[in-house]
Amino acid sequence: MTNSPMNNNNHVFKDTKGRSWDITITLLEARRIKNSDYSNYTEVGEIDLLNPTEAVKNTLGLNDSLRVALVWTIIQPQLEDNNITKDDEGEADFCSGIDGATLQIMKSILEDSICAFCPTMKIVFATSKTIREKAETMTPKALEKVMGAMEELMDAQLEKATQQFKEGNMSEIAGSISG
Repeated sequence: MTNSPMNNNNHVFKDTKGRSWDITITLLEARRIKNSDYSNYTEVGEIDLLNPTEAVKNTLGLNDSLRVALVWTIIQPQLEDNNITKDDEGEADFCSGIDGATLQIMKSILEDSICAFCPTMKIVFATSKTIREKAETMTPKALEKVMGAMEELMDAQLEKATQQFKEGNMSEIAGSISG
């Protein structure tokens, strides 16, 4: 992938087999993602990073299996350089190089890459992090009660951030993410 001055290879991770993977999202990767089938991971339909629906934003914020599938889509052009095929066996080879620590790094870098391409996703990932942290301390019944309220809060924050983005108020978006 060609580096731009803004990229500086910030979206690269190494797997446990020592292979480097660049998961920078450009328009080409966004189009490849949009044209891919993720029906095994989500029911939201098309994943369009140029114009993500609220359902896509929510799903990307909470669905780790979908995120791994997005990485697999993004790295397709890099497979041959790493002697990996594009079939199920190749996917298994790729996944065998991802342990728990590498998975956390990969997901974090993917979030950064998505946010660099689609700034309105910052609020999604910040909110989903809050949801996950709170969920870790709750019983299943308490979690079920709170999930509806959290989804409404997330939808409201997403709507506000999207409106601010459309109006060009990037400083307000940053403030709503950190606050």
